Amino acid sequence: MKVHGLIDNRFEFAFHPAMAIANLLDPNFHGKSLGPTDFETIIIPYIEKVYTFEETAHIYRVMQKYIAKTDEFSEALLWASIEYSSPISWWKSNFTHKFPVVVELACRVLSIPTSSAAAERNWSNFGFIHKVKENNWFEEDEV
Repeated sequence: MKVHGLIDNRFEFAFHPAMAIANLLDPNFHGKSLGPTDFETIIIPYIEKVYTFEETAHIYRVMQKYIAKTDEFSEALLWASIEYSSPISWWKSNFTHKFPVVVELACRVLSIPTSSAAAERNWSNFGFIHKVKENNWFEEDEV
């Protein structure tokens, strides 16, 4: 029982609503990992914090269609095409002109690295750049 508590605490610490949004907006997953209330309790409250009321209402309407696969999202060919492109390309190529705010949201959350490896690489590079600059500054000061 103690292990489950530790796992739950770690999940609570690491979880961010953007993860739920990415799971929903990735057409490969289409929100399969989300619980039945996650859209209303996690995703919409976060979107309300980030976007204006009008944008939130628009995103909500589009996501309802997306979840139900109705209207613009009802074509079987559209869903089959995900096998041949990345999720970001899928959103951009199919919906940039119809739903630019939703496409921007999808691109943002789907661009977040899924592990800390990318961040670690950046920090390593920044540290290297800082050291190089630091070394150059000392050389200029000594002259």
